Amino acid sequence: MPGQKKQRTEVAQQVEAQLATPIEHETISTIARNLNLDTWQVGGFALGIHHIEPSFPDWFYARKETLDLIKLFRQNVQQTFNTVFVGSPGVGTSTLVVLLALYMALHQQKRVVLFRKLKADEFSMLCLDPVHQQYWRKHTKSIAGLDLVGDRDFELCLDGFLREEIDHDLINFHRLTRFRMLATCTQYDMKNDETRIRRK
Repeated sequence: MPGQKKQRTEVAQQVEAQLATPIEHETISTIARNLNLDTWQVGGFALGIHHIEPSFPDWFYARKETLDLIKLFRQNVQQTFNTVFVGSPGVGTSTLVVLLALYMALHQQKRVVLFRKLKADEFSMLCLDPVHQQYWRKHTKSIAGLDLVGDRDFELCLDGFLREEIDHDLINFHRLTRFRMLATCTQYDMKNDETRIRRK
């Protein structure tokens, strides 16, 4: 029966793939050109990110504090620290996570999964794989079935999850605990034996 099981798995993967919406390479190229963070100064930018993440503003204004956070994030990535943005709803933590997830994929050439909890039962997943030039999004509450996730060769960015949701994540077999970046509205205390983090 191993052949039947493999066939069922392949069919399930094909059905899953049909539920995903591919992102045009031209759209990705435009966003990549606009995301040259090294040249950013205080001011507004039309990034085009709203074409793939509808909640992202059409016009992004980078304040000095934003540029400082971006600089700190880039240092954290180089030192393999995780980054947690904590803030009340509406202050821009979600916007930062989306922005920096795209930066990691399009400028640092990392494979990224951006997994967002938008409302109580509404989820969004954006998969950015510059290695294989595959970019797509879908609405799902599980990342467990992704081939990318099985390889563990990706950066997981989370938005809108609480600490207890991450710790008790049975749907994804506790894979959410290995995030690289998180935006949350509550304090996220890292365990001593968990992942490396720098507080500033």
